[in-house]
Amino acid sequence: MIRKTISILFAITMFFSMTTVAMAESFQIYKDKSVVSSGETVTISIVLDEAMNGEFRNIQGQLSYDTDLLTYVSHQGGEQYSGYTYADMADRKYFTFSYTDFTDDGLSEISKGTVVYVKFKVNDEVTEEHLKAALMLTVNVQDIKGRTDDLTSASSVLICNEEQQESADSQDGNDEEVCEKCGKKYVAGEASSTRAVNGDIDNSQTGGQGYQNNGLLIAAIVTAMAAVCVFIVYRRKCRK
Repeated sequence: MIRKTISILFAITMFFSMTTVAMAESFQIYKDKSVVSSGETVTISIVLDEAMNGEFRNIQGQLSYDTDLLTYVSHQGGEQYSGYTYADMADRKYFTFSYTDFTDDGLSEISKGTVVYVKFKVNDEVTEEHLKAALMLTVNVQDIKGRTDDLTSASSVLICNEEQQESADSQDGNDEEVCEKCGKKYVAGEASSTRAVNGDIDNSQTGGQGYQNNGLLIAAIVTAMAAVCVFIVYRRKCRK
């Protein structure tokens, strides 16, 4: 009896552990250029690195950007996401995409691939020598039972309006970086904190942490319950 109980509890624990891994996918921000100047364009790609499987009702994403620095130009949806809705909401400082499945079983898979390409132009009025334009992506995923989770990712584009010169190596022990476009040094902290979207966020990757953390918590709870059940069964067996 005790061996059978242990086997069942172990199987349950392994199931939740596998679920944790499966829910660790995330949406990422990619860009065709790392450095641009005023008047130039940059294309931002929103990519799901691994397919998500489940019973999904709705998915909605918002790419926040600083309208003082960037202006929306155009977008193109990915091939696997032809049914998605896309719109730029410049007055709210974000580009959005969404999809809703109204069937009883919901959407069984959110396909791996590029969700959308979004082209921005650096505003001509931006005259700072070096400045980072922050990009913040938040994707809300809802299943057929109404449970939701947010997947987030952040990045930035360096705006450079300096004349090009010979590249200079950054010295160890300071906060200076070397601009790959003009070759001059600049302080990354000052550039990234001058103007930012949703706080001072730069090049961090937190995608998938909501699902992953929830899965880890469930696995930990199940493991603890399994240990308690095994202990109770063992005590009863000893008493007999």
